[in-house]
Amino acid sequence: MKQGLKPKSKDIRHKYPPRIYVTDNVSSLYGLIKELKRWKGIDKYTILEINTTNLNLKLYKDLTSLYKGNYYIQDIPVILPENIKILETNI
Repeated sequence: MKQGLKPKSKDIRHKYPPRIYVTDNVSSLYGLIKELKRWKGIDKYTILEINTTNLNLKLYKDLTSLYKGNYYIQDIPVILPENIKILETNI
């Protein structure tokens, strides 16, 4: 939270550019968390709200997701801390 939200990619199976996964609604968000827990093996996630006002972001539809409403953001260096709000932790 001190440096903001930076896209990254550590998945060596796929050659995706660094990205941030996002959803357009809360129900899709819980589906995305379920997928990420299965794929990444990480047990705890944090839900963040991104204020996109005045941000030049392009959303890409995540065609690999099992759930509707999942997207990703890429081609940006960082989303600054003032645009981020923590909604829920340890999910």
